[in-house]
Amino acid sequence: MTLRELELKVADWLKSVPHLPTSAQTWLASNIWWIALVGGVITAIVAFFGLISIIVALPFLSFGIFFGAHGAWWLITTLLSLAFVIVSAALLLNAVTPLRRMAKKGWVLLFILLLVNAVSTAVAAVTSGGLYPLFSGLIVGVIFLAIEAYLLYEIRGYFNHPSKITHHAHRETSHEN
Repeated sequence: MTLRELELKVADWLKSVPHLPTSAQTWLASNIWWIALVGGVITAIVAFFGLISIIVALPFLSFGIFFGAHGAWWLITTLLSLAFVIVSAALLLNAVTPLRRMAKKGWVLLFILLLVNAVSTAVAAVTSGGLYPLFSGLIVGVIFLAIEAYLLYEIRGYFNHPSKITHHAHRETSHEN
């Protein structure tokens, strides 16, 4: 399944949900660029501190002191989490400029972020170690993913490019006036 097919499938799932008022959609679409910027900076800071925590813990892991036998598992799960955080920060920060221009590329980067968050939620739940963290992590994760998808699709129409025919026709009519 291509990214575009997945985008359309999610759009189909969300077509019957109630919509935000147009003024709220417009505000969100117009301001999503700085929301992505703030989120990207905060996520990059989290990634930096995650990297520092790994660097600080490595000497202890090498001596088998840190978390005893669970040190390797801690390192693997922390590295996985850090990878997701770094990818998320990169997607958010790369989306800022196209979102500010209201370009479809910015929206697509946020859609990819939604997919990354879905995978991250599943990986975090599976690696959490236990049934309660597994199910509670999945439930909370799915709720946040649903909210994220809903808001993202509420502004989707603001980031679609007009077709070349429509753009060309618009140009011709503007010259006639």
